Amino acid sequence: MPSRLTGSELALRVLEELYVTASRGSSRELVERIIQLKESILSERPASMATINMLRQVGLYILERGFSGVDSYILELKEKYIRALERASEIASRRIDSGEVLLTNSNSLAARKLLEHLAKQGKSIELYVTESRPGNEGLLVAEYAESLGFNVYLVVD
Repeated sequence: MPSRLTGSELALRVLEELYVTASRGSSRELVERIIQLKESILSERPASMATINMLRQVGLYILERGFSGVDSYILELKEKYIRALERASEIASRRIDSGEVLLTNSNSLAARKLLEHLAKQGKSIELYVTESRPGNEGLLVAEYAESLGFNVYLVVD
């Protein structure tokens, strides 16, 4: 089964690619890559708002401040995004009690982080996961949840 990146994984991968490009020091190459990525994302994954917003933020930085320090800014964006994912999942885990029933759709890095926190806290939940046809991405999060010891129920959609 082919594995498709989650929206967050895609955003983080794009930021890493932009960082590598920016670190090489060619402003032209960076702008060309931003444009290529934007067109590709809008064409193939138009609902990937995290990635689109990251590209927008990097573009705004360049317009407002120029290219100096853009590599550091890209790293800051990436670190801030990772911290936000971690913090959001930790906060959400405190709102869930053992014995509760949850439903998730598709494969999400945020959902997987939430499941990690619940497992670390020793909480027992039942998880319903839609398989998310045609790509079957839900199977990935279902397998992950099972590996953490949760009761998982797959919903055919």
